[in-house]
Amino acid sequence: MGSAFSFINSRNYMTIPSLPDNLNKLIFLLGLGLGIYTYTDYINYYKSFENLSIQFDNQADSLEVERQSVDNEVENIKSESKRLAFINNIKNPISYNDSGRVFFEYSNYDTTILYDNFYKMYLNIVRLNNKIDLGSLKLELFTKKIKNYSKDLHDEFEDTNNFVTFSMILMLIGILGIVKQQTLQDELFKRQLNEKKKYYQYCQSCLTEFDSMIKNGTDQDGSLNTAFCNECYNNGTFIEPDLTFEILLNRKIKKNKVKSKWGLFVLRNRLKLLDRWKWN
Repeated sequence: MGSAFSFINSRNYMTIPSLPDNLNKLIFLLGLGLGIYTYTDYINYYKSFENLSIQFDNQADSLEVERQSVDNEVENIKSESKRLAFINNIKNPISYNDSGRVFFEYSNYDTTILYDNFYKMYLNIVRLNNKIDLGSLKLELFTKKIKNYSKDLHDEFEDTNNFVTFSMILMLIGILGIVKQQTLQDELFKRQLNEKKKYYQYCQSCLTEFDSMIKNGTDQDGSLNTAFCNECYNNGTFIEPDLTFEILLNRKIKKNKVKSKWGLFVLRNRLKLLDRWKWN
């Protein structure tokens, strides 16, 4: 009965219709489900963004390594071009200026092979630089994709906060409804218990055991009082309203001939358990 989700189902007790109870549970579960779904969706989106960022970093690192490799290869080609030009005592046809790479064609080359070698070097340089330009373009497009994804992630985060807040409100409404419902059930249960008559084995005033000789007293309406005997209580009032606990204790000591301290201790504690004297 202490749990917020457990309710009294006994046929002997009054119960509240189950519709509000089920509605409160439904609201709570709806809020919980919405919160879990929203949070999970955001986590998945964030993981996708992390994976995309890792891919970007890997691609950027790969491009940097490739750029260094291309730079080294271009430098080797330039060195070889200078060497060939020096050996053949001609102007190096591969030169660099502000406008980019330039290949000068000379008609007075001694051999076609020499021309072909220079031209192949030039084409190789162009190919390598185009490779770097293409990688840079891909990285630039990837950067734009990352920025767009980052913006979407920010929007997703805002939506997640809104949905989580809404789900928490639903859960709070559901919990408050469940607690209120349980409180009402507890009150009804207590009321039902209070309405039931409690039967005692001993008189709750003098500790006399009820039997065929010792009868129960009566209330004002003439009904049987199950707590007190007819020697202590009748017609809704105590026969000795001014009776004190100490006077009753002394009577019991004399009647039962209690002499030991242990017997006195037991008698006193038993009397204090009775409804009339439990607050003394």
